Amino acid sequence: MFIVQTRAFVRSKRVTLGRYPKLAPELARKEAAAVIAQIKKGQPVVPPELVPVPTVADVECKGILNFRNRLHHTPIVGTAPSTSW
Repeated sequence: MFIVQTRAFVRSKRVTLGRYPKLAPELARKEAAAVIAQIKKGQPVVPPELVPVPTVADVECKGILNFRNRLHHTPIVGTAPSTSW
């Protein structure tokens, strides 16, 4: 995870830039320099779009739907019904 932290106007500011596989270190350094420049000028920093993290409810719902689909699987027309799971 790439985080930039700097001090401006007697306050410390920390901004998360992103995670390693999606954000290359070279690009993170460039973005960090731009964020520090914005903070030093007193401009608001717009954080990069973060990928929404699935909640436990989302994961659980997906698991329940997958289980339901396996129980109520309808065979393709013209094939013999499967007896195994």
